[in-house]
Amino acid sequence: MKHRAERRHRTRPPGLLLVLIGFCALLAASWALYAALWFLDFGGWPAPVGLLALWSSPRAAEVLSGTGEVTIAVLAIALTVVAIVVELASSRFTARIAPLFIRDPLNALALGGFVVTVVLVLWVDMSLYGPDYPETMVLVATAALSLSVLGLLPYFGYLFGFFSPGNVIGRVVRQAERAIRKVARSGASVDRRREKVIGSVEHLADMILIAIKQDESALAVPAIEALSEVACSGLGRKRYLPAAWFEVDSLAETDRDFVTLDPDMVSSLTERRTWLEAKILRGYQTAFFRGLHGAPDLNHLIAIHTRRIARASLEIGDRPVLRLALRFLNTYLSRSITVGDVRSAHNVLAELRWLACEDLLEQDEFELVKELADWLQHYARVSFELGRTFVTEAVAYDLADTIIRAHGAGAHNHDALLDILLQVDREPGGLTGQESALRGVRKAQVKLATYYLSHGDTERARRIYEDMSCESRERLRTIHLELAELEEREWWEITNRDANWDYLSKAQKEQLPAFFGWFREEALVEVPERADWFEPRLVSDLGQVSRFELGDARGELHDSRGGGGDAR
Repeated sequence: MKHRAERRHRTRPPGLLLVLIGFCALLAASWALYAALWFLDFGGWPAPVGLLALWSSPRAAEVLSGTGEVTIAVLAIALTVVAIVVELASSRFTARIAPLFIRDPLNALALGGFVVTVVLVLWVDMSLYGPDYPETMVLVATAALSLSVLGLLPYFGYLFGFFSPGNVIGRVVRQAERAIRKVARSGASVDRRREKVIGSVEHLADMILIAIKQDESALAVPAIEALSEVACSGLGRKRYLPAAWFEVDSLAETDRDFVTLDPDMVSSLTERRTWLEAKILRGYQTAFFRGLHGAPDLNHLIAIHTRRIARASLEIGDRPVLRLALRFLNTYLSRSITVGDVRSAHNVLAELRWLACEDLLEQDEFELVKELADWLQHYARVSFELGRTFVTEAVAYDLADTIIRAHGAGAHNHDALLDILLQVDREPGGLTGQESALRGVRKAQVKLATYYLSHGDTERARRIYEDMSCESRERLRTIHLELAELEEREWWEITNRDANWDYLSKAQKEQLPAFFGWFREEALVEVPERADWFEPRLVSDLGQVSRFELGDARGELHDSRGGGGDAR
């Protein structure tokens, strides 16, 4: 994460150096052309009259008297271009771009220089016909006007670069990180600097929403990445921040993300020191909900960076932030299933799997992995009841992969994870597509059983066999054939998954005959229409959310006015 932040921070608009280079290039070109014309008219060097004497002669006053109009025209062009560019940038980004533009030193210097030049030339024009000819005034006014005209094009180049998405977002991120760094160092001006951080986070969150509305990924992608950079910056310096930084009583009265929170939830934000991460993840949540059915790739990116915030908190041991990020991932998944955006649900599941396999298991967070598996089982059943059977199948394969990694990591609760996978499959309840979902779950279980057999763990493979002993003969036969015949590891289409779910390694395929050989003829009976262990619906109201999502009355971010965890 750090190298991406450093790379963005190096992506800055053309600064003073490049503006000076452009200015010097134009000055050199103008001077070379003037020197050539001087040679043609005055016959070489030295000339019969000096340059300064020529420019400050009384007869030059006739030319200078008309430069006021030229100067005003130059200023009008500059202000017109600036106004148009700022207005376009405000509609593309947010209205917050105007203060960012005004606070930039080079913008203030350029516009101030143009204004001073206009005033100076006008005043010099009014002084041409005094008792003495103002040679110094004429030379200074001529130089100022020349500098203004020569600097116009380099400044426009700087202006257009200033409003590129990467540069605007980089400035917003640097503003937030600078405020956090100063508070961590001195502990002074906490309220003022916290307001700067809040303004930066809201600016980035609003950019994401506008980009989703305008279907502009070039803006949305860096803004999503930038929010996670601010979160990681805050996590890295959290232990140096004063206690006053985490007080959120004032935010609960004015901040748009916290104003609807129950007072107990406000207290929990202070106690857990998570207000900054909660605000950033709230911005992600709102953008994710806005992107459902419209921006699945951006939603996947939001899930990726939510996982990265969870990983960063895991690395420094900040468990409140880790659990907060997990709850937001659950909320993404829940809403995706409820509204039927299967692709977004599939992508969030992939990030949860990666979080479990690549992060939690490596840190020996076996209990948290088990808790995550329980959540996935819940969503698999809810998806099954809603007819989102593809999600049920995806959960089964992700659980199988997680159990394989847990087995390799020596997780002490490995058997509990296996129990969860064996409880995912449910008998058909009349909805179209459930049969195929059950077959997908059984395939995932067979895949895990062949892994066990290839590693000499016959006991756990027998547990899977016993769970499948009542399967129909035809279903077992087709599952065996489909798994045995698949040769290609990759999907035949482009997906975000790295391998085909049904792919088995050579060692696993060699165990298929042994596993299916356990199913004797007398054990192959038709499955009843509804098994005795079929459980009642887990949710009776789609608006109700579980305790491991946002919105629970005992959760961290409960909205006192209800609403199933919706951010706004």
